Amino acid sequence: MGFPEVAVLRAMSWLEVRGKIRTQALSPHTAYEAYLILKISNWAFGLDSMPIETSIEVGCQVSSNIAYLQYQMPKSRLRDEHAQIPTERQDGWLEIKLGEFLNGNRDEEVQMNFKEVKGYQLKGGLTIEGVEVRPKQ
Repeated sequence: MGFPEVAVLRAMSWLEVRGKIRTQALSPHTAYEAYLILKISNWAFGLDSMPIETSIEVGCQVSSNIAYLQYQMPKSRLRDEHAQIPTERQDGWLEIKLGEFLNGNRDEEVQMNFKEVKGYQLKGGLTIEGVEVRPKQ
């Protein structure tokens, strides 16, 4: 099941994707993972020049990490062993993990962020389907 619309990013100097959901829409006392669902076109450019900052905020708790948009990059070549890279899904889209959070029993807003705003390098060829939140396996 896909999203009804996608965003095609043809050319931009910075990249920032934000998503949010209320914890009351999720099962309580459950660990969740959030993933950005995307495609990288054959003509993509500038996407591998800078690392991407990812974060998940729930209340006053913040979990952050680094991601790279280099598809099929060996984990051994990453500068940060915890950095995320896209992996292919069965539906042909790629997913990149934004982070994890534990949904307690309170009604809070979960904010998910994916951004590269420091490089100012022109980049393009990215299609964003959306952010998927699912129980941690």
